[in-house]
This record gives sequence, structure tokens and C-alpha cells, in this order.
Amino acid sequence: MAKRYPPEIVDLANGGMFRRVVGQQFNHKPVPKSLQGVDRDEFEQHLDDAEAEARRRHGNVTDKRKKYVGSTPSKWSSVGKDVLERMHDEDPSGVKNMPSGPPESWTREQLGRVKVRGEDGNWYPYSELDMGHYPIDAVVYWNNVGRFHGPKAPEVIAWMNDPDNYLLQPGPINQGDGRIMGASGFTYQPPVRLPDGVDIRDVEGPVLEALKDFKGQPVDRADE
Repeated sequence: MAKRYPPEIVDLANGGMFRRVVGQQFNHKPVPKSLQGVDRDEFEQHLDDAEAEARRRHGNVTDKRKKYVGSTPSKWSSVGKDVLERMHDEDPSGVKNMPSGPPESWTREQLGRVKVRGEDGNWYPYSELDMGHYPIDAVVYWNNVGRFHGPKAPEVIAWMNDPDNYLLQPGPINQGDGRIMGASGFTYQPPVRLPDGVDIRDVEGPVLEALKDFKGQPVDRADE
């Protein structure tokens, strides 16, 4: 038996959540501005055609993570320091040896003395922590929002550098979930253009909200 996310979760992660939420938006009153006057069936057909063309054009792209969304900021960077400060503000009991002063003044030596309590209840030194995306994984963000902005678009880079999108997590826990997602079928989908006049910024708020913690926990599945 191996831990895997259910197929329905994988479908949502790979772009299905965008389709679900936008489909619901067609029934809202008022309908989002850029969807007004758009035929829902034609919109769905456009997405089908655009995704098929994108897979044809981008099927041979390697290292999609790096080319589509760029690198995760270092835990030693200003973004990593801001994540630590936020986590300490939210739960002071979960951080030991917190540096004093503003984050920009913290040295690598000071951070090296920090310990953070992992979700398993154990304490981990700062050097053993990863910058883990939370509550939305990078691949899930890209597939449902980012790819409609485009590879390394300003909006995508801004999301990747927003400390509110990270937790400092023990490396084994963060990397273990990444392996489970990959084995389950989470994969970076090619960039897609929406129909003319339809703006991802008009609907991405509800999509992002729906993506928070939607995965649940992986379940035991027989190896295939």
C-alpha cells in the first residue's frame, strides 16, 4: 500500500478547480464582469481546444516548475525571515530562540539558533526547514490560476515571493508530500490563454479561496 491522493483531488489540482469555480460564477448574480455575455458552453469548448493546443506546443518542455513559476525563495532570504516572523506572531510557542529586532537585521548565525516545532510535534533547527507552500501548493496555484497569467508573469512571481503563501516545514515532511503529489499525478499543466475579454483577475479570488486546504490527506492505495 502506498499513500496517494484520490483521483478526484488530482483532477482538481491539475486545473479542475478553475473549471468548477468559474462554472459556478456563470450562475452568480451579478456575473463577474468579464464573463458577462460569454456563452458557458463556448467557454468550456475554448478551454478544451486551448489546452489541447497547449499540450501540443509545450509537451516537450522540461523543468516546467522552474520555467513556469521560477524558484522558491530561500529560507535565509527576506521572504524566509518574514515567514518566520509571521509564524512566531501566530504561535510564539512554536518557535524557540526567536531573534530580536526587525527581520532585515537578523543574521544567518541568529537564524541558525532558531528551532521550529513541526506538525509532528518535534523540534527542528532552522537549517533543516524547507520553504513549503501553504495553504496552496505551487503546482496547484499554477494549474488553476498562474498559467492563465503566463510563465513567470509578474502576478506569478509576486505570488511566489509572498511570505503569506509559505510555512517553514521540516524537510522530510515537505518533501514527502511533494513525492506523494508527484506519484498521485499532480503535474504542471501548460500555459493557456483564456478567450478574448475574459480576465483571470476577475475570477481568481474565488478560485484561490477554493484551493485553500482542499487536498485533505492522502489515502492508502494499492500500488498499480
